[in-house]
Amino acid sequence: MARSVGQRARDLYHGPVNLELSALAPMERNAKAATLILAAILGLLLGCGKAPDPAPAGFPTLRGFEVTERTEGRHATSFVLRRGDVTLKLDVLQGVDGTSADALFEDGRMGIEALHADALSPYPGDISKRISAGEEYLPRFRSRDAEGARHRWFLLFANDRLGYGATTKDAVRYRSLCGWIHRPASGSFAKVRIFGPLASDEAEMERLFLSL
Repeated sequence: MARSVGQRARDLYHGPVNLELSALAPMERNAKAATLILAAILGLLLGCGKAPDPAPAGFPTLRGFEVTERTEGRHATSFVLRRGDVTLKLDVLQGVDGTSADALFEDGRMGIEALHADALSPYPGDISKRISAGEEYLPRFRSRDAEGARHRWFLLFANDRLGYGATTKDAVRYRSLCGWIHRPASGSFAKVRIFGPLASDEAEMERLFLSL
């Protein structure tokens, strides 16, 4: 059947357009694919070029930790570092002399003991007993002066918010070390808090602390 002039005209009109659209479709797909590939390459380049956060100055043994937070305060620089399931909080002050360090040591010790004061019986004298906490959950104080640094620390437990004062089996969630370090020669003073699972090795925590 002969095609009418009108049909042939419509074929001439629509035909090139359809061919053009069919030719553009793969071109658009290729352009989108190229854009995605370019974005992926740029992401890799930017990721590879980003340097890891450096360890806090003066604490080279913390290079294995990732610095997740850093805060510059008026008097101290604070860090939060993580390595696996261990969290370490570090507050560093400069220009601290021996007398000031002694005061900070004593203030820190009294603060920890005050948080655990409720674990002691209210009765005075010889009949005073620890009644609300198991012996194993009470803080233990230790100290060492060696190699140009003065270390004071507690071995203790923390609650689910990394706070101290937890002294019962139901309350404790982390094993912890809370300590202070003074280097008289440089005048630096640091407060260190280490948190790990309850199964953490206390001796390993102490080795890390004493290496700082």
